[in-house]
Amino acid sequence: MLVVLEVGTRTILHYNITAHPAAEWTAQQFHEAIPSDHSYRFLIHDRDSIFAKEVDQTIENLGLKIVRMPVWAPQANAHCERLIGTIRHECLDFMIPVSERHLRKILSEWVIHYKSRRPHRSQGPGLPVPNPTSRGNFECFFLPELFEGADLSAGYDVRHWPGRKKERTASSEVRRNKLF
Repeated sequence: MLVVLEVGTRTILHYNITAHPAAEWTAQQFHEAIPSDHSYRFLIHDRDSIFAKEVDQTIENLGLKIVRMPVWAPQANAHCERLIGTIRHECLDFMIPVSERHLRKILSEWVIHYKSRRPHRSQGPGLPVPNPTSRGNFECFFLPELFEGADLSAGYDVRHWPGRKKERTASSEVRRNKLF
């Protein structure tokens, strides 16, 4: 997944996914994400192999200065790391994408929610103005054509997903309330 985020406003400028990212694909994504009349000065990216020299050249040709994150320092790009974590926790923990097309549909609906209905603490109190063009429903996730070519025979047991909270039982409630 590639996400282009404007840090000041927390606006997602562009996102896309691919199973096999390459330098050419990444350069094309930046051409689509950055308008020709932009006022941006910097682009922060990590040291992933998809950011090859030709991608850096493309970014510099767009008039941006490249700032590479230090090795093993995700805090240097905390805003984008937080966005990726938010996508995982608010969106993908509740949905199982069965194909790339399905994942694109899930993310497109979630980005509409993120841009128009989700409050951002850094932007002050209250909710953003709702987008009147968004449908706002999640029925599209279950359209049969989204599952074309997906292998659903494996089955999924969501009870054992990593990070899933364990259900409380009566005995766990007793242990939790016991004073030691």
